[in-house]
Amino acid sequence: PLRDHGAIVVRFTTHEAALAARSGGSINGVCTGVDTLYNERSYDGRRGEGERLDDDGRGWCTFESEVSKELIIRLDAMPKMRGAMSSLPPKVLALSEMGVEPVQFETGQLDGRVDRVIGLIERAKFTGGADKEMVPQIYKNYA
Repeated sequence: PLRDHGAIVVRFTTHEAALAARSGGSINGVCTGVDTLYNERSYDGRRGEGERLDDDGRGWCTFESEVSKELIIRLDAMPKMRGAMSSLPPKVLALSEMGVEPVQFETGQLDGRVDRVIGLIERAKFTGGADKEMVPQIYKNYA
């Protein structure tokens, strides 16, 4: 059936069949692309999770995750601040079905951090094309 935006929706009997159709790409003369109706890309990347495809996460989510850690990582690189911060409660928390847990991340490694984060952002997938070029620059300006 046609949807309001003109796309044709095809239903598969299994999720695996839908993923196989998507990985096949466009069908010449029929369509310019094949995709699922929902974004199954993970928040911040995953590897080897059962029946899920590996991915490098969502662009804006990757950006938000790294920006959330930026100040903590920079303060932790200063020995006097590290001591003061160790007595404070965690500042970045992960919410999941398992509850609330502090996010563990590497601190003290400022050398090359901006380049590493830019790499993470560039490997992540953005839904909007213009965002892929804009978001790394936003991070550079912030950092």
